[in-house]
Amino acid sequence: DPEKRQAYDAHGAGWALDRRPAHEKARAADRHWRTKPGNAANNATWEDWERWHAARDGNAMPQQPVFMSNTHFVALILAVIAIGSAMQASRAGESAAHVVEQRGLQELAINEALRRQ
Repeated sequence: DPEKRQAYDAHGAGWALDRRPAHEKARAADRHWRTKPGNAANNATWEDWERWHAARDGNAMPQQPVFMSNTHFVALILAVIAIGSAMQASRAGESAAHVVEQRGLQELAINEALRRQ
């Protein structure tokens, strides 16, 4: 029967014992997967993923520092900030002194020009 063949090709209709629509079967399979122990369905944060990977891989060791500890990294960043701030303050002071000096020279030149007149 061509009509039944077309329905089977399009939807798999007529051959399965389960008469539920295909999307309901997929939803049921999804719900079943989510209730199995050890699945990744409830991993919302990176901490959840780390616990999931540790349980799956059998690696229950805590995370170790790769290059340096977090405390040393923060100390390094703060030291760089302090050095950079000191250098910027020094540069700003020198720049301000240069501006004041140039203004003084300009005023002297103006005074000299006025005196000559």
